[in-house]
Amino acid sequence: SKDAHGIYNIADIVWQGIDMFSGDAFQRNVESVDVRIHPDLEGYGMLDFNATAVDTMMARGYRAALEKREELAAIRTRIGSEGMSYRKKKAVDIGIEPVLVGKIRFVGVGEKEADYLKSKMSVKEGRLINRAILQEDIARIFGKGSYDFVNYEFVGSCEPYELRIICKRGPVHRLGVGFRIDSEELVSVLLNVGLNTNAMRGAALDMTGKVGVNPYLDFHFTYDTPKIPTLNARVDFRWTDRNNFIYGTNRYNISFFSSTQELFLSNMQWSSFDVKAGLMNDFFNINRVLTNNVVGDYSMEERALDYPGAFVDGRVETLDNGYFPTQGVSAGFRYEFLSRGLEKDAPAKFFGVLAMDGKMPVSIGRFTLIPQGSFRFIFGDDIPLTYANVLGGDMRGRYVDHQIPFLGIDNAAFRRNYLVMARMDARYRFGSNHYVTATFNYARDFYNFNQFEDGENVYGFGLGYAYNTIIGPLKANLGWSTLTRKVGFYLSIGFDF
Repeated sequence: SKDAHGIYNIADIVWQGIDMFSGDAFQRNVESVDVRIHPDLEGYGMLDFNATAVDTMMARGYRAALEKREELAAIRTRIGSEGMSYRKKKAVDIGIEPVLVGKIRFVGVGEKEADYLKSKMSVKEGRLINRAILQEDIARIFGKGSYDFVNYEFVGSCEPYELRIICKRGPVHRLGVGFRIDSEELVSVLLNVGLNTNAMRGAALDMTGKVGVNPYLDFHFTYDTPKIPTLNARVDFRWTDRNNFIYGTNRYNISFFSSTQELFLSNMQWSSFDVKAGLMNDFFNINRVLTNNVVGDYSMEERALDYPGAFVDGRVETLDNGYFPTQGVSAGFRYEFLSRGLEKDAPAKFFGVLAMDGKMPVSIGRFTLIPQGSFRFIFGDDIPLTYANVLGGDMRGRYVDHQIPFLGIDNAAFRRNYLVMARMDARYRFGSNHYVTATFNYARDFYNFNQFEDGENVYGFGLGYAYNTIIGPLKANLGWSTLTRKVGFYLSIGFDF
């Protein structure tokens, strides 16, 4: 609380009154207990719900309770050696023992919507379930974005229990703004407008635009029905203009306009993957390519051309945090089969692109190891430069959709048709929101599997600091690689996009 010299206006008076009442109530509660256990929670706040924070606070609480063991033992003696006994049947821990579910009932949604949600759940009436399966279903329902709150409870004194899923409806439309300030693009702003995007069924339109050095505009139309996978139509427009792409000792000054059109099905479950598949077309109009040498395994002749084809894409995402994960898995794959030359008299040529990536953090207290890896293989001859493998930077897909991050290479570097990358991050969290990370990454590229021995190894090292703010992470990284042979620095604040 403040003294008289710290009160300047009516707001200070109101808050001083609140402090006085709450402080008196707190002090009365402290004085009325038999034993007060006060663990040291320095460095943690009321919003620290991640697994590491919870484990640390529980351990500190346990140690604080042990310090009061004699006083607690005295209370036990006073109330009797047997202590308190349960009057009701002990609750079942569904994390250990599966239970039989009878009726599944939704609270807060209509009948048709409830039937739709039931059709998307793994949990079914009349079957045994455990916590892991149920939590996956709850996460899937909440992940649709239609609800502000999703929880569950069991009703009944014996099996089969009634499962109630409680949902609180959120806004149907969406408006979002994000920004980033960094040492590469200076200022970038992301705008998003979603019409009906948080509805469970029917048509929706999601529009996203980036304003900055390399702007883009994305339109995504979806139509959701209970009986079939989600129908999608998507088109984007992107302008890329960079003068710092490298290939070996060569530097590229490149600018191009691109547009991707896709017609596909999504929300198709395969194992734990969310799969989408359909038709696509890439259009590229290369405005400028300046270099002092021609890349040997890519074609620089095609400047304006469509590349129609088909694709399949799958992803599993269970990380507990997108920027600073401590547990879970993130893994995905994508295969594209594309054609070229359809606008010419010559026979069409075909090529394919297969890409996979994955990471799985492992945590011990405040320390987290994050092993991860990626590869991208391009099958075919005279691959257009716009499909070239690109390695470098802090962010996946920064300048082109298929860019693979690599600490130690600033901006981006072209690599050969076959590219593999492995990376290990060792991260330590101090305080509640400060992170220090040491990184080692390795990449190897080659022309084809028969020439793997002739490939080139690239090693990169980095050291970074990050602070998790309400407006996005603040990041500062130093990196060095055997490709650039110099120390690079990257600074940013804001969200990745």
